This record gives sequence, C-alpha cells and structure tokens, in this order.
Amino acid sequence: MGVGTLYRHFPKRELLVEAVYADQVERLGASARELLAQHPPAEAFGLWMVVFTDWAATKHGMVDALRALISSGRVEPGRMRQQLIEIVSLFLHAGVAAGDLRSDVAAPDVAAILTGVLGVAGAPDQRAEAVRMLNIVLDGLRPGGPAHPGDQAR
Repeated sequence: MGVGTLYRHFPKRELLVEAVYADQVERLGASARELLAQHPPAEAFGLWMVVFTDWAATKHGMVDALRALISSGRVEPGRMRQQLIEIVSLFLHAGVAAGDLRSDVAAPDVAAILTGVLGVAGAPDQRAEAVRMLNIVLDGLRPGGPAHPGDQAR
C-alpha cells in the first residue's frame, strides 16, 4: 500500500491508530483461541499473558494516540476493558472445566490484575519483571492454593 492509498483510507492519524488497535485486539483473541487449542488451559493462559505483555509493550509508544482516541470517544475504555475480560474468560472457563484453574476467580478481577502488572512493568525494558509477576498471578489461579483471610468478603 502506497502512502497516497494510506492517506485516502486513514486521512487522520487517529483513524489509523484505531484501525491498528482493533486489528491487534482481534489478533489477541485469535492467539488466545489458538493457544487453548494447543495447550492445557493454565499453560495456554500463561503463554498468552506473555503475548499480552509483549503486545502492550509495543503499544507503549502509542499511549498518547490511544488516549486521544479515548478522549474523542472513538474507543471507549469500557470497551477495551470488556475485550480483555472476554479473552480472560475464555481461559478461566476452559481452565475450570479442565480442573487446572480455580473456579472462584472472576474474569474482571484477573483482567484488573493484568492491567495492574502492566501499569508497573509495561515498558519494553521491563519484560522480565512483568513475566515474573504474571507467573505469580498464574500460580495464584491454580486450584488448591491456601485460603486467604478476607475471602469470605466475596
């Protein structure tokens, strides 16, 4: 595609960023389904979390453009969050059915945790730190873990 064609399809930078974002989110969902087809659910989720971390790191430079899209209303933060929750739900449902992920965990909670990890270790040079944290998250999602005080607050 030439530059002229690119500008005809995407006359504003925000339109291009929106199209790239939508495509990439679809690819994240596709990679989730592929990993689930090839690996046990807990292992697939661990692999996907690394894919997600790498994806987020590549978007680190697009943060300002994504903020502009959110501010303009073209991409809603709620929609972005819902897409992540849907992907996480795929793993949790499969993992519960297979018995390798806990049944008492809500997808919105796990999505928030993933977002939190990326908030403190989302830069490209923090990949190893993020992966270590995600491994802790995955360990916490496995069944048979210790009961924690305050779990009754659910």
